[in-house]
Amino acid sequence: MFQGKTPLENKGEKYRLDILLPFLDRFINRFDTWSHQAIIKNKLQYLRVKPGDDNHEVMSLELIQAHIAGDTTLSVYATDEFYCSKWCCWDADEGVTGLDEVEDVLRKMGLNPIREGARPGRDGHMWLFFREPIPAQELIDFNSELRDVLQLDSRLEFYPAADKNGYCGRFSQMRLPLGTHRKSGAEMCRGLFAGAESDTDSQLEFINSQPFDAVMPVKRIARLGAAKRKKLEVERIAEETRRQAERQRQRYEPFEKVDLLKVIPPNERKLRKGWWITRCPACAESGHDSSGDNLHINADDGTFFKCWEGHVSGGHTTLEIIRACA
Repeated sequence: MFQGKTPLENKGEKYRLDILLPFLDRFINRFDTWSHQAIIKNKLQYLRVKPGDDNHEVMSLELIQAHIAGDTTLSVYATDEFYCSKWCCWDADEGVTGLDEVEDVLRKMGLNPIREGARPGRDGHMWLFFREPIPAQELIDFNSELRDVLQLDSRLEFYPAADKNGYCGRFSQMRLPLGTHRKSGAEMCRGLFAGAESDTDSQLEFINSQPFDAVMPVKRIARLGAAKRKKLEVERIAEETRRQAERQRQRYEPFEKVDLLKVIPPNERKLRKGWWITRCPACAESGHDSSGDNLHINADDGTFFKCWEGHVSGGHTTLEIIRACA
């Protein structure tokens, strides 16, 4: 559903605690930390509130009330302190499809997906709520298997997500439903649940009445995703081991010295502090060195050179560079 700038209508003078408490319990995985939207230098950011901050406060009914009233916009973390979650969520940004296909499969599995936050050109969010917390890695494996089977758009986001260091669910967060979205162009729209009237009580009563899903159907699919993930990891390790062995062999393989200053034309290199800087042909063959400056050749002796890719990350060997120049 889509709601414009007008605040949610409330049938009573105060939000009823008997419907706020189940809402809070359904969405909040941890109470000690949360985030809120802020516009800083015309850019939307999520500012985290955590223990140790001067302004720290735990998640509370007062914050939920302020969120629904439009005074603030909360974002809640997708896992608890043990990296487990009571829910998972798909997020389809503008121009991204796939929620309908996922919903169809989930319903055939006997699960109860709930749509929220749809607006023109955007399918919004889709939530699953579980009877007990599930480890984030299992949820990620579950989504990975669905993504492979359904050939989903890679831009369809899923939470909890793994961070760049591989920690599953750490600091992964979602904007809490029923609040206003302060992003430029969103026009302070609200994330309302499909299937209920737009007033506060109806929205809260609707989501509170939705059943929690059993975890076993999700875990069964997650096992398939985990098996593929482990297989890919074994293959990746085997390939890296093979590459390292090949580099070690090449390191001691005899080869003729090549003066790269006679191979690489002067107009394709530039001098910098006693080194000629140019594109590494070995990197280029493997689709790297987009800047064209990986290869450093000694200005006095063109047979002495190094690939910066190899220097910093164990990349191409000297022999590979010579072969690529041949």
